[in-house]
Amino acid sequence: MYKILSTVNLDEKTKATFKEIEKDYNNLAIEQGEIMDKIIHIQRRERSDHHFIFEDADFSIATVRQGIKEGEELAEAILKENKII
Repeated sequence: MYKILSTVNLDEKTKATFKEIEKDYNNLAIEQGEIMDKIIHIQRRERSDHHFIFEDADFSIATVRQGIKEGEELAEAILKENKII
């Protein structure tokens, strides 16, 4: 995003706004010791080709735990694939 914003023609007000955001971002990066240079969007895979109206309304403990487990496994696989972990 930084590369895109640095190459686009912006009006002076917008440039000033982004300068403030950049300053805040750099301060946060120094405080936290990390700079985000890559964002990976991870989306849950559908469980089947057939959907039913209440499939996302099951909040039982077993279903929530299964969803968390699947999400952790998917995130770990994608992060390893991208050599982040």
